[in-house]
Amino acid sequence: MRRALDPYVECRAEYSGCDAPVAIHLEEQILPVRSILREWRTPGLKYYQLQVEDGRQFQASLDESTGEWQITFIS
Repeated sequence: MRRALDPYVECRAEYSGCDAPVAIHLEEQILPVRSILREWRTPGLKYYQLQVEDGRQFQASLDESTGEWQITFIS
């Protein structure tokens, strides 16, 4: 089941401001990113499918106009 969460995503900034999420700060936890499984763009949004160290997967989207993140738990 997917559910929206209120996150903060820590990134390594390079050329475009957020080129590699390194951790998700969520519900008083810091979840280090093990791997970026997929990344893609739509106008104004940047998406990442992430796997954290404990194996869970999340979809993170960044609204580039506001800087706000949205996280969805995948599995």
